[in-house]
Amino acid sequence: MKKIKIIVVDDHVIVRNGLCELINGQENMEIIGSSGDGQDALKKIQRLRPDVAILDIAMPKMDGLG
Repeated sequence: MKKIKIIVVDDHVIVRNGLCELINGQENMEIIGSSGDGQDALKKIQRLRPDVAILDIAMPKMDGLG
């Protein structure tokens, strides 16, 4: 079965790490990247091509809506 590729973006490290741990515990899901701000996340999303991006709405540099 193909795993769902996910990137997690949140400026709070504890939230980002917690989500990554929860997701990595699922057989059909895989964290392929994470980021702490919107600008870095956009670069990683373009390069890594995840199936799903979990984004915080309020972040420095660029928010999850921009």
